[in-house]
Amino acid sequence: MRETNSKGNALNITAVVSFAIVALVQCVFFIGHAGAFSMPDPSLHLPSTYALATGQSGNDTEYVTDEYGNRIRRQYLRAESGYLSVDMDNSLTVNVIRPALSGDSAQIISKQRASADAAGKPIEGFYRSTQYAPTNYVPQAIGLAVGRALGVAPYQAWQMARVTNFLVFVLLMGFAIWVTPWGKSVLVVIGVLPTTVFVACSLMPDGQFIAFSACFIALTVASAHERRPMGLKTYVALLLLGVLLLYGKPLYCVVALLALVLPHHVLSMRRKAIALGIVVIAAIAYLWWSSRYSGGLYAVNMAANREYIMERPWKPVVMALWNMLCSKRELDVLGANYMYLAVAFLSLVLLAFIKQLWQMRGTTSRGCIRMSSLISRWRYAICALIGFLMCLWAIYFFEALTWNDVSSMSTWDMLEGFQGRYILPILPLAVALHCVKDCGRAGNADNKSAEA
Repeated sequence: MRETNSKGNALNITAVVSFAIVALVQCVFFIGHAGAFSMPDPSLHLPSTYALATGQSGNDTEYVTDEYGNRIRRQYLRAESGYLSVDMDNSLTVNVIRPALSGDSAQIISKQRASADAAGKPIEGFYRSTQYAPTNYVPQAIGLAVGRALGVAPYQAWQMARVTNFLVFVLLMGFAIWVTPWGKSVLVVIGVLPTTVFVACSLMPDGQFIAFSACFIALTVASAHERRPMGLKTYVALLLLGVLLLYGKPLYCVVALLALVLPHHVLSMRRKAIALGIVVIAAIAYLWWSSRYSGGLYAVNMAANREYIMERPWKPVVMALWNMLCSKRELDVLGANYMYLAVAFLSLVLLAFIKQLWQMRGTTSRGCIRMSSLISRWRYAICALIGFLMCLWAIYFFEALTWNDVSSMSTWDMLEGFQGRYILPILPLAVALHCVKDCGRAGNADNKSAEA
């Protein structure tokens, strides 16, 4: 037993340390070679971080009309010009990573630093700081607040915000890698992808979404592996992670499907019902906040789009499904020069799946031939696949509603607005392919409940 525990700890240490070193090296590179204001939607992430760091997240909002005729909320903020009136580079992650790797980003960084560190003056205005809930910017806000308290230059304060954001990501992702009994290599690969590390060491909250998802899945499969009643700490942690994902991007809550299919002796129906009740309460609170503060960004007239979609609801549904089938064009999530990493990741998932099939040879009992038993055995893999496809479809459907004039498009047109980084938080679902319930060695109670 001690020898087994020793080998397990050695494997955990190797996986976590390997992940941390590779991620840290990339983080140092990106912070030095990619501008602090170069990212998708800097006009969202900078004011959101600044508002929380300076205690202005509760400021009043007002309606403004955008170029497409939508009435959207914007929040009133007071700031120094070095923090919000800066040279922002609104670029896709791939278009930020490539110049950084080729050494062509020095001029961009110089302009951004100069715009931030110029003699600051008080400014005020209405900003896009309420699209996401303030909870998504806590790590960044801590770093920015510390930098301001230390009196460093504004650009360096923003860099400190990037560092704290990355530290939170590393701690959470390392915890997920340590906890999960299966798929450690899958989480390591996800955690060291260049796009993953870039968003984690930027001002974006995407790195947190990836880490929250990984931790939720790791804790769930660990509970399934132990086959004991889930501890209170794990239960509370899953609730907290679920709420944080809800307040980040509700679409990523599909990972909760894995927890819902845990056996009753691991997570009782009573606890599942309590968890659902808490999530509903949290969702109501989120809807209340959204009704008072939230303001999005659209590339189409939403009223006209909704009216058209109400008349032809099948069209965006089919468009989203068609774009899912054509989503291979979005695999540029890593950049054209890094497609081999995507191939390596998919290969790891496939090998894990084949390994499970090989390990189950000869263990299948007559009872497990039934469809109900097969579904019970593969419950986690089935839920992971369903969750992944549901989330992918929902992302495309949302883009159809908010970024595309559906009335002027064919059903088979490609939708605009989808970015490869959107799928990163649901990639940890691949860990569930390792989590297969072995009916041949499961307890009798397990078999009876599965058949029931």
